[in-house]
Amino acid sequence: MRLKPVLLLLLLPAFLSAGAEAEVSSLAQDTADYAVEKYEGAMTKTLASLVRFETVASEEPPWLITPLL
Repeated sequence: MRLKPVLLLLLLPAFLSAGAEAEVSSLAQDTADYAVEKYEGAMTKTLASLVRFETVASEEPPWLITPLL
């Protein structure tokens, strides 16, 4: 399988940084831990209300259910 040059350029940063790890300062880690502890519940509830829509499986292809304009 050959990848197109544009795709290679897009994926190159991911390949190069795959093995690299950055050190996180203790202040940054403490701040992140505090944010998770303090706001995770509210964030989860808000996200749940934002994505509250019914999803169902259908045997028909989507373009037959919702035709293109």
